[in-house]
Formats: sequence, C-alpha cells, structure tokens
Amino acid sequence: MAPGRDDQGAGPPATVDAGRNGRGVPRALPSPRDAFGRLVRALGGRAAATGLGRRRGGRLRLLLHIGTEKTGSTSLQYWCVVNAAALREHGIWYADAQGRPDHRGIAVYPKDMSEPDDGFWELGLRSPADLARFREGLARRLAEEVAAARARGCSTFVISSEHLHSRMITTDEVGRLKGLLAPLFDEVTVVAFIRPQIDLAVSRLSVAAREGALRPDLLDVFVRLNRPYFDYHAMWQRWTAHFARVEFLAFDRNPDVIERLCEILAVDKDAFQAQPRMNEKVDYRAAMLTCALDLTKWDADGHRNWNHDIYIDDLPVEMPISLSRDAARRFQANFAEGNAALVRACPTLEARDLDMDETRFPVEGNFERIFQAFEAASFARRSVVRLNAELWLQRSRTRFSQAETHEAHGKLHEANLLLDEAATFLDRARQADLERMRPAVAGFADEIDVMRRRIAGG
Repeated sequence: MAPGRDDQGAGPPATVDAGRNGRGVPRALPSPRDAFGRLVRALGGRAAATGLGRRRGGRLRLLLHIGTEKTGSTSLQYWCVVNAAALREHGIWYADAQGRPDHRGIAVYPKDMSEPDDGFWELGLRSPADLARFREGLARRLAEEVAAARARGCSTFVISSEHLHSRMITTDEVGRLKGLLAPLFDEVTVVAFIRPQIDLAVSRLSVAAREGALRPDLLDVFVRLNRPYFDYHAMWQRWTAHFARVEFLAFDRNPDVIERLCEILAVDKDAFQAQPRMNEKVDYRAAMLTCALDLTKWDADGHRNWNHDIYIDDLPVEMPISLSRDAARRFQANFAEGNAALVRACPTLEARDLDMDETRFPVEGNFERIFQAFEAASFARRSVVRLNAELWLQRSRTRFSQAETHEAHGKLHEANLLLDEAATFLDRARQADLERMRPAVAGFADEIDVMRRRIAGG
C-alpha cells in the first residue's frame, strides 16, 4: 500500500508470508491466504463470493493487474477470457473494451507520440489525431462497459495488461491512466507480480530468440537502455504516486497467478475451466538457428518479415537458454540498491523475494554458445526464406481457389474477402524478392486482378 494517499482510500497494509521460495525454510508469519484475505476484504471479494456483490447499485471496484511481464500474465488472461461468463455469475467482470485477451489498448491510451511505441503500430495509430480519436473511442467504450457491469450488479471489474509494466515508464503516463479510470470506479487496486530481475531477463532472452534479436551483449543492453523495465522501485514510485492501493507480490511465492487471482477474488478455481500454463522457453539450439541464419522478425521500418519463420514454438525445448552463474550474479547486482529500497517501501515483500536463486543457474551456461559461427548459414537462410515464400504463394492460391468457388455460387462479397486474403498472402511471398519466384508471383497477381475486375463488373 502507499500510506498517506487519500485519492482512492488506503486500507491497512497487507503482510504476506515469505513461505518457501526455494531459498530457505518457511517462516512463522501470517499465511498467504490470510494476507490475501485482507486484500479480498479491501476489494469486497467476499461479498462477490456469497452473491452479495451482485446487488444492484453497489460499489464497483477495479482490480488492475499490471504484470509484470513473464509472470504468467498470458495464461491468466486466457483463463479470464475462457471463463468470462462464469466470472460474471460471481459478480466479476473481465473487461472487453480495451481488446482481449491482454487489454492492449489500456496501455496505449496514456502514451503520447513523442516516443515510439509498438502499440501505435499494432492499433494502426499513425498520427496524434489518430491517437486522440483512439483515446476518445476507448474512453467511451470503457464507460459503457462499466455501466453494463454496474447494471448487472457486479462488484469487481478486472483489467489485465502486462504492457502497463513494460510500456508505462513515466509518472505522467500513470497519472493519465488514473484520469481515465478513477472517475469510473469506487476504488482501484493495482496488483503486480514481480520476480528477481535476472529471472525476468532470462525470459526476455527467449522473447529475443523468437524475434531473431539475440546478440552477445544483450544483458548489457538491458541495463543501459531498458533499465525502467527492470527497475521495480521506480515502477513502485510511479504507481503509488497516483494510486493508494498498490500491491507488489512475490512471483516465487505465487507461481500460479490464476490461483492467486481466484484467492483475491474469493472464488474457487476448480469451479472454472482450466487453462494450461504456456511454455515460453526456447531451446538454445533453436536460438542458435535464428542467430546464425540472421532471421530477424522485424525489419528496420517495423514491418514483419513473413519469410523468416522457422516455427520456433513447434520445436522441442530440451535445453533452454541458460546463463552462467557469474553472468547472472553480475546482472542482478545492478538492481541491488533499488530492490532494497523497494522492500523498505512495500510491506508485502521481503529482501529474499528479489534475491537471485543461484541454484537455477549452472556454473557454465549455454548462452555464449548460441553465437558460434555456422559456415553454411547463408545457404540455410536462403532455404528457409524460399520455403516460407513458397508456402505463402500456395496459401494465396488456396484462397484464390476458394474465391472462385464462392463466385460460382454467386457469393461475391465472400469471394472478394477471400481475394483480399489471397493478395495479402501473395504480398508476403513477394517480400522474399526471390528471382526465381518473380514470374510466378507477378503472373498470379494478374490473375487476382482479373478476378477482381470480373466480380466488380458482375
């Protein structure tokens, strides 16, 4: 909690048991269930569990889950989407207006265009005018959805976006978000699960491997250029500057974030449809392929390269990317001072929650091996690009064939939609710019144009 704030009503600080975190023995502190019970009471979750939260005209609280990234947020969000209807029967409304499953729009709303953000590109925002229209539309849709939740008698409204951790790096942005949310809810509680920065960094290495963006000095880049992403104390200061109820919870003590969310909301996890935990690790040999073949996912202009796919998520993970123990120690040491300050400020954390667990790191890791030279890399890269381009061309032809079938049955609108997909897939094949494929690509583009004119004339 952030003591002394009166904008959302600060409740008593919660105390969470250090428990077992793989580093020591259980402590004689209040249990996690007791601590979460306090948070449940703050949220009115007990009323929701007994049906009292469904009363019309009651208070509506917002549970704002802000990540952090790589702490099971995606699994939690898909669980909420799958169980959205059942949750509403318990007086809990999982938001929809900001985009599902991860409510991406809520993290774009507070941004401005003075700094680049991939959310602008994803949402098609190219100018300040686009952003202004987006903000207006999101605010309207959210207000309508909150009104619907109140009309249904819900007591808790849930928004979840790990991008609120990674993209909102200034206090002004958090303040702008509060300006959107505070008028809509009677109370707001912000919840984040955090883990030692080195564990977050290792997860980020797998993300970089998927994007073909690994480099030998990436850990140093994290420290130099991405420090706000790893600086939990600064993050705490940003959020407590504007929200009175902020809970940072140790991920190592709460590795099943779905179960912990259910405890916070005072519902029985077993009463809902299960959502498997998603494995986001990458085998270091798959990472070696993306590096050796220079298979970057995005080009310099931010466009995706559709012909650099090696289907990395379908490859087995037998030897995940690992750092050496010494490298892990050096990285974690960068955040010792900030972590100590956070523990002093946040009553739900203890120092060992952010200590590196050395048993997770081998004496010698495999990260450095990823960048070993591969003499046949250029030849393998050409093969990957060619195979992907051929697949896109075949997909385009399949859509074209489907469009012909719809045209024959007089379904011209559906045929046009399929032609749009055929043209999109053909553009992806053209992106490879392979000399041997140019005639086939150009010829098929002409066939698509002929069919478009024929349908337009019909």
